Amino acid sequence: MFALLALASEPGCPEGILSETLRAYFPWISVLTAMLDSYVDQHEDAASGNHSYLAHYPTPTQANQRVGELMRRCLQEARSLPAGEKHAVIAAAMFAMYLTRDSALAPPLRQTTTRLIRSGGTLTRILHPVLRLWRTAYGLRSA
Repeated sequence: MFALLALASEPGCPEGILSETLRAYFPWISVLTAMLDSYVDQHEDAASGNHSYLAHYPTPTQANQRVGELMRRCLQEARSLPAGEKHAVIAAAMFAMYLTRDSALAPPLRQTTTRLIRSGGTLTRILHPVLRLWRTAYGLRSA
């Protein structure tokens, strides 16, 4: 949404760029946001009975593989946009932020989280420890 608002505010922004951006963010990046949220909250959701998108997959392995595939597709879509490097930074930062949650680094998810970080590309691998440190410094580790 914010990417579209930023583009819409640019004088003379061609409609084609808005359409391309919309296709990258909806469905790919917006779907991945929901999937990553389900990933980091999966144990809490199971305990509380809350909905989990990951639970729709036949196995946890298939769900986790799909999240990794979505991460790679999001990066591909982001990079294909005009000024794609900016969109790729947004996507990688989003991946890293979700995957720095305490729940993502707890023993039951640690190995899968490591694989997902790799799926997020080089920038996600660089941002992950930096954002983890930031969360720790500001007391945001579980947020």
